[in-house]
Amino acid sequence: MHKPVMCQEVKKAFDPCIKNGKRVLLDATVGLGGHAEILLSEFSLLRLHAIDADGQSLARAKTNLASYKERVILHEAWFDEYLKEYTRSLMPESRHSITATDDRSTVEDNQNTLYDGILFDFGISMFHYKEAERGFSYDEDNPLDMRLSSSTGLSASDILNDYSETQLRQLFFDNGEQRYARVFAKRIVSHRTAHRTAHRTAHKNSPMYSPRQFCQILQLGKKPSDMARIARVFQALRIEVNNELERIKKAFRYAVYALRPGGRIVCISFNPEEDRIIKQFSRQCMHPTKGITSADYKNMTLEVKDKLLPVYAVNKKAMQATQEELLDNPSARTAKMRIFEKYI
Repeated sequence: MHKPVMCQEVKKAFDPCIKNGKRVLLDATVGLGGHAEILLSEFSLLRLHAIDADGQSLARAKTNLASYKERVILHEAWFDEYLKEYTRSLMPESRHSITATDDRSTVEDNQNTLYDGILFDFGISMFHYKEAERGFSYDEDNPLDMRLSSSTGLSASDILNDYSETQLRQLFFDNGEQRYARVFAKRIVSHRTAHRTAHRTAHKNSPMYSPRQFCQILQLGKKPSDMARIARVFQALRIEVNNELERIKKAFRYAVYALRPGGRIVCISFNPEEDRIIKQFSRQCMHPTKGITSADYKNMTLEVKDKLLPVYAVNKKAMQATQEELLDNPSARTAKMRIFEKYI
């Protein structure tokens, strides 16, 4: 069963911005609804917008959150695409004016409420490893697919079958920091070339039938070092299939403008690539001690606004799961949480 990570830390992070009055929070990666359920039970007046790109996960979330159905709105969408549309009239480059007051005013043009909090819990859940049957688990005999959304284009098998050796090498290095990227790319290309030669065809039907067979092609066994390499390769493929890192880069900026002043963004990442992107945004943040007022920000050029986000990092260093939680939930071992607050 999937257990959401760092639940106490998430509640504490959002407490200042959602504990009083009727607040609205966006769970941008609701998954099975673990964090959502905990927040809804803790804050009795909280309303929740919950989105996920995976329709199967969203259906589970709907069931799990059924007792809170009057306070929850579910959307099937990628978080970056949802936030892009949601903030269409809220971005600095928009010609529309914005009214953000504490009495839950809405933007006249799109009638969207500014959120009091936004939660990002990146990655995938145990549901995908254990039940989704889309090739996320190493020992599956299901097709090597890895698409989280039916609207996503190429599957993992398509990528392995279509990308050049150079593209595969770069994919494994960029998305998985895989030191054996060159070796793995060469083995994949050699295998598919032999497959096509044996079948006397140039047709791009994938020889990568399942995750289990893919591991055999990589020539990796069950040793701990081999399993760590497999994990990085599978992570790199999943990130590429779903364009995950690019989505995070886009979504964070949109999220800032979907927040009211005093609202918070909480990001939970599970690999260095995700956390690196969030840290890069930290460098664009404007801390209140810099003395920049709302009037100052309003008069800035669009170019300057794009480089200085009106939020600051609440925690200078990423928070991690406690030892007590790790004993109960080992999957939290790589989780890192960063908190940002909007002040203009």
